[in-house]
Amino acid sequence: MRSVVFAALIVMSGAVLFAGCGQEVVQEFKDAQARLAEDPSSLDGVFRCDVTFCRKVGRKTGKRIGIGDEFIMKEKSRVNALVDFMDVEAGKVHAMHLVWLRPDMHEMFRKYVEVEVEAAETGYRSTIRWRKTDDLNYVKEEIQEGPDPSFSLKTRLNTSLGKMRVPGTYTLRVYYHRELMLEESFTLSF
Repeated sequence: MRSVVFAALIVMSGAVLFAGCGQEVVQEFKDAQARLAEDPSSLDGVFRCDVTFCRKVGRKTGKRIGIGDEFIMKEKSRVNALVDFMDVEAGKVHAMHLVWLRPDMHEMFRKYVEVEVEAAETGYRSTIRWRKTDDLNYVKEEIQEGPDPSFSLKTRLNTSLGKMRVPGTYTLRVYYHRELMLEESFTLSF
């Protein structure tokens, strides 16, 4: 009898754990996105992210050049994706995966990053640590500072003709602690 009760408790505990796996912050983001159409200011102070696709990012200015959702393959070309996170909770490690999908929705590659945002003297400092899944010791670190608890992640897709990419819709998925947070797409053609 005790083993049956113990087994039932284990099953119920597992159900609670799996049912509660959703990230609260992701649900808040999705709720805020639903309110966005009615009231754009409803996102003020709410953790959120945005994806911008562009041809190029200015080295000195960081300006996004050739913003769009339709791109043409050229001899040498790429599409940059900038994922902007705003109103991020400080003092916490945020783990994200940026996943590129082909037009057939199969994964091409992914990037993994951990970010910690901390209050600084003149605003906030974001420590961004890019990691590799096949080399646990690899870390490429960058620092971003600004007046708000925010940061930007950059990933790019080589769209040069030599890569022989299939024309169609390419997708970038943003996962926050392994939960899908946002998905944006662009069209690639000859």
